[in-house]
Amino acid sequence: MSDPFEKMRYNKKSLLALFVMMSKSDDDIDDSEKQFIEDMRIRLGISIEELDHIWKNEEDYPLEPPKSEKHRMTIMIHLLYLIAIDGVITKEERDLMHEVGLKLAIKPSLTDDLMNTMEEHLNKELPDGLIASIIAKYQN
Repeated sequence: MSDPFEKMRYNKKSLLALFVMMSKSDDDIDDSEKQFIEDMRIRLGISIEELDHIWKNEEDYPLEPPKSEKHRMTIMIHLLYLIAIDGVITKEERDLMHEVGLKLAIKPSLTDDLMNTMEEHLNKELPDGLIASIIAKYQN
């Protein structure tokens, strides 16, 4: 499978900071969330030292939404997997997802549908194409 971030012109440290911020949002950083972020660090080519700095200073790396809708949705989908990885989607995660969704120019109703779908499939395998079919309902 190709890396969806490979061709994305995006500040990769800001992307990692967004994942860190999301994992910290409910004040309960699960080992699976840490592993997700570590895996993303490796994929994005960020050093361990840089990630350590991001964990301590995520606010130094503000979200800069990509122009491409495809890239914005890629970020949203990865955030969805991150919030669901520990088997619980908290109110704090939902609130931050809405905030990030607005910054990514994603309709709140789409963000809700995506989060509800992830919640319905917590600790279960997500059927192939389900996320794409939900997104397709909102595209022109």
